[in-house]
Amino acid sequence: MTDPAAPTPPPLDDLGVVVPTIDEAAFLPDLLDDLHTFVPPHRVVVVDGGSIDDTPRLAADAGVRVLVTPPSRGGQLNAGAEILGTEWILFLHADSRVPRETRLALRRWLVDPPPCEAAHFHFALRESRWYGPWLRRGQRVREVLTGLAYGDQGLVISKRRFQEVGGYPELPVMEDVGIIRSLRRSGGVARIDAPLPTSARRYDETGPIRAWLRNASLLALFQVRVPARHLARLYAPRRHTTPADAPAEARPGSERSPS
Repeated sequence: MTDPAAPTPPPLDDLGVVVPTIDEAAFLPDLLDDLHTFVPPHRVVVVDGGSIDDTPRLAADAGVRVLVTPPSRGGQLNAGAEILGTEWILFLHADSRVPRETRLALRRWLVDPPPCEAAHFHFALRESRWYGPWLRRGQRVREVLTGLAYGDQGLVISKRRFQEVGGYPELPVMEDVGIIRSLRRSGGVARIDAPLPTSARRYDETGPIRAWLRNASLLALFQVRVPARHLARLYAPRRHTTPADAPAEARPGSERSPS
C-alpha cells in the first residue's frame, strides 16, 4: 500500500497536460491542485472554448497556460497539444481528479512505456453513488468488448504517436472514441491500471441507466459509421452549471441555458 505521507516525487518535465474547458469553474481548481503535485504549471494548458464563468481567470491564477479557441472539444485538444513541446501529453477532462495512486501509476508507466506509446486509465466516479459499482462494471464490459475508451478515462500519449494518427478528429461528438479507434488500428493502446475519478454529473442529470444506454447506443452507431453530426443530436454539448454546494469563489456570476 502506498504511504500517503511519503514525499512527492519531482515533477515530470517531459509530460505536458491539456484540459479543454467550457464553464468548468466548479471543478477545474481541484484538478489543477492535483496536477500541481507532479507537473510544472507552465506545462499545463487549459484550452477554453468560451466560458462565461470564472474558468479562464481561475486557470490563470493557478499559473497554467490559458488558450482561448472556438468551442470544439477535438479542436481544443489539438490546439493545446500543438503548443506543448513535451515528449508526452496527458489529456484530461476538467471534472476529473488525479489521485496519488494514479499519479504514481502514470509515473511508473512513463518510465517504461509499451511500444504503442499510448494508454488510458480505468473509469471511476469522484462522488459516491449507489450506481457507481454497477456503472464501473458496465464500462469495463464495454471496454473489453469494443476495445474503446471515453475521454473521461484520460489519454496519455507520446507526441510522436499523437501526430502520427493526426490528433483528435474534429467531430461534434465522439472525438475521444475516434482517436482511440485510430490508435487501436495503428499500433494499439494500453490501459493503466489506476482510476481516473470523474464527475457523476451527467449520470445524475440524465439518470444512470438512461445515460449508460445512451452512451452505449452512441458508441454502437458510431462503430457502424453513422455520421457524428447525426449522433450530436442525441448527445448535445451543454454548459455546466455550478453545484449549489460548490465553493463560493467557483460560482459564476451568471448562468446560461445549454446551447
